[in-house]
Amino acid sequence: MMNGYTARTIFHTKFMKRILKSILLYIALQVSVVYVARRLLPKTDVWRHGVPYSRILGDEINRLELARTIFNEFEGNDELSQRFRPDPDMNVKYGVLVVTSDRSDKVAGLNAQYATETVSSLLHEGLKLDPGRISILICNVDRTTIRRRDIRTISKFVDVIDLPWDSGNGNYLQQQRADYADCLRQVATNIPNAEYYLVLEDDAYLKVDFFTKLDYILKRKISVGVERGEPVDRSATVGQVKFYVGPLLSRYHTDIGSLLEILSMSFVLMGLAALVYYLVYRSKISVIYLIAIFQFSFVSCVIIGRNNIFFHRNFYEKDPLDGAGYSIIKPPGCCMAAVLYPRRVLPELVDFLGTSPRNEEPVDVAIAGYFERKNLRQFLIYPHLVRHIGDVSSNNRKNIIKWKTWRSEERHSTNTALPWI
Repeated sequence: MMNGYTARTIFHTKFMKRILKSILLYIALQVSVVYVARRLLPKTDVWRHGVPYSRILGDEINRLELARTIFNEFEGNDELSQRFRPDPDMNVKYGVLVVTSDRSDKVAGLNAQYATETVSSLLHEGLKLDPGRISILICNVDRTTIRRRDIRTISKFVDVIDLPWDSGNGNYLQQQRADYADCLRQVATNIPNAEYYLVLEDDAYLKVDFFTKLDYILKRKISVGVERGEPVDRSATVGQVKFYVGPLLSRYHTDIGSLLEILSMSFVLMGLAALVYYLVYRSKISVIYLIAIFQFSFVSCVIIGRNNIFFHRNFYEKDPLDGAGYSIIKPPGCCMAAVLYPRRVLPELVDFLGTSPRNEEPVDVAIAGYFERKNLRQFLIYPHLVRHIGDVSSNNRKNIIKWKTWRSEERHSTNTALPWI
């Protein structure tokens, strides 16, 4: 017969084993979440995946091969070569402006051809539309066309406007703001009858069926609202629509909105776990386990990432075909890789950018603040309709040098020349 001391010892031993098993199970589950998130999800809040140099090179080769195919299709075809050139007397749905600058780096020897790749994606998507739906203008902000081989090639198929760099106008932010205003002024002058103006930086690569999805989103989600159960036209309240922001800007932040989101998700997951436990064991789950499940859910939400929980449609970025599955959210002030402006907002926006050149705000932040003060709605479409292909120029100088060195070694080892256009 066991005495009281032995019974207590056995009880405590079993209790400690249960606690230890629970802790080990918790750690195993949390590690599993980390592993799955790192392997399957494209990006998270906790880390940003480093892009292998081999993937950068492979993607670049594929885009340039597509560009070569598209440019060969346009070469010598007078009809195609004139199809996207601006006509002041033509009414078009989208006036497209591509703002480009020279990306060569004298120290690193970088010769990124983002403009070639982006314009080729634009031509490729434009060919899917009926003639007269879009007109394209390239705004070259800092070097003349004759000094840039890529722009010379592009100018065979679309019109190019040169805005030479003028370092005497002020610092970089002021110059950037002035150049952006000048480019907007040029597209409004050369394509005066567009319903919308799509402004792309030269490293914003259009995804498949860009304009088809954009048409759907504008018609069904942005221009139309509901009041008292009836559809109403809200196109007059639109300021800008963004198609890309950096991955870190869609993460959880230390604001009340992010906190409420993550707490809500944690409580929901905790409730589902309690319900499953009750259905299986026909008894209530203990408070200790509820607290552990809540903590596990909270940490898992942070690991998986806000963009993957709320916005990402699947693991492989197969976007909805017609645009119906896209989320429309309020964008941050940052980022202007791809932006859409209604025609009616452009004159006052250009005046705003041109009349306050001493403002030290970046141009994207300044524009966001301008629309905020005008009470005009701003949108971000997610999943993104464009890819940011500036993998190299967005990295620091050390990575640019490493990338160039690796590219040179790879070319010599495979004896395969890159298809520079």
